[in-house]
Amino acid sequence: MSTINVTNQDGAAQPFLRGILTRSLQKAGLSFSEAYQIACEVRDTFDQDENISTKQILDKTSTLLSAQFGPDATHSYITGQRDAAWILVRDTTGYEEWFSRNLHQRRLEICGLHMEEAERLTHKIHDGLLELRQTRIDRDVLRDYTVNVLREEAGDKFADNYTAWHYFLKSGQPLIIMIGGTAGVGKSTLSAEIATRFNITRYQSTDMLREVMRTMVAVQLMPELHESSFNAWKALPAHQEHSPSSQRVIDGFHRQATNKKQLERQFQGRSKSSQDRRADRYLESFDAIWELQKALLAEAKTSNLSVIINDNLTDALAMIMRNISNSLRDHNLKTDQS
Repeated sequence: MSTINVTNQDGAAQPFLRGILTRSLQKAGLSFSEAYQIACEVRDTFDQDENISTKQILDKTSTLLSAQFGPDATHSYITGQRDAAWILVRDTTGYEEWFSRNLHQRRLEICGLHMEEAERLTHKIHDGLLELRQTRIDRDVLRDYTVNVLREEAGDKFADNYTAWHYFLKSGQPLIIMIGGTAGVGKSTLSAEIATRFNITRYQSTDMLREVMRTMVAVQLMPELHESSFNAWKALPAHQEHSPSSQRVIDGFHRQATNKKQLERQFQGRSKSSQDRRADRYLESFDAIWELQKALLAEAKTSNLSVIINDNLTDALAMIMRNISNSLRDHNLKTDQS
């Protein structure tokens, strides 16, 4: 699908994005699915064009709205567009790019805000700039404005987190995020979501690393490596057979969820909803997996590591982002003091 450039009355151009049109239509009272369908139809109309004007989009969208939803929806959309504007953000080198609400929302989410709250504040910041007639703004001014809104709406902690991220990204230092847990607690799902928020295109699971190592190390040399973490105890030397069963499970894991019922329900849900074969194996070995979970929780407590309750993905992600941001903030304070 080719790129379509949209030119406004001032001659400035940016690519046509269905997400932006969808958002405008939602403000006019349409549901997401209705708004997205209209946006797709508008996109298809101009599929063969390289350059179009904002008036062409307005006219075509109005025609589709009138035909499908009546004059009231059309009026709401047109009224909303009269005050619409784009904002150019300029950095210290003079480079300019369009303000993206999607990217700005992501930046607020990594400070630990829930997605809905980050979206609300991003719209508040965008609308506030438009009310101030700020259609071109320095990035430093945008940052200060964002910090002020965060401080007023979300509190000092989130404002300080946003500032901490700014200084960390400027430092060029690496950020290492390690997520631990036993089989099936959601490590891969959380890692993928975190990677999306940080715009990370590659991340590595221990399963893949283990598979690579298995091709390099023979079974005879390290038999426990060729077992699942909760079955690694079966490959232990014979002299350990008389150890308590729970200790054998943990020892096997070393060689190679905080609520028991909740973890079991997760496995059952995966088995029913996606026919995940691993879920059935997890349920069959649930007692061994839970022994590992208890051992990991104990070690986390001893090492003063954060334990995240992953019974709700949105809440878990917000808590993880909050923990990372807090660590960065503390790191910056220590650096300043030294």
